[in-house]
Amino acid sequence: MSLRQKVLDEINAERDRQEAKWGRQDHQPERWLSILGEEFGEVCKAVCEASFPGYETTGDWSQYRKELIHVAAVAAAMAECFDRREETSGEQVLRHQREQCEKIKATLDAKRRKLHVDYLSKVNWDNKSLSVLDAVREAYIDSHDGKNL
Repeated sequence: MSLRQKVLDEINAERDRQEAKWGRQDHQPERWLSILGEEFGEVCKAVCEASFPGYETTGDWSQYRKELIHVAAVAAAMAECFDRREETSGEQVLRHQREQCEKIKATLDAKRRKLHVDYLSKVNWDNKSLSVLDAVREAYIDSHDGKNL
């Protein structure tokens, strides 16, 4: 296994741990930055504790590496959240457009059926007292609440 693959596997395992602990996280970018900043702060703290005078220096860089994995995992979670939001917003727009089209189609179908029924009821089939055009015109006017359009 390559070194890169080893690190990526650790990041993936950390993502799994985070999701097990916190569930799926869907935050706004500013909230994500505060989470990422906290993790970056832990990287900085680990560097100070491992090397700078004035701290209880341990010379142990293992915490530094561990926190780097956390930073990378949080960054991956941020990207996942962004991609989910992009997919969802696109899907929501399409779903909304489909719903609107279906409503319009249903309305037009209902008006078409009513117009047809009204037309059939206006025609006096026995003596043909109304012409077909008059029947259609009257049915259309009736379907628009008497407005002669």
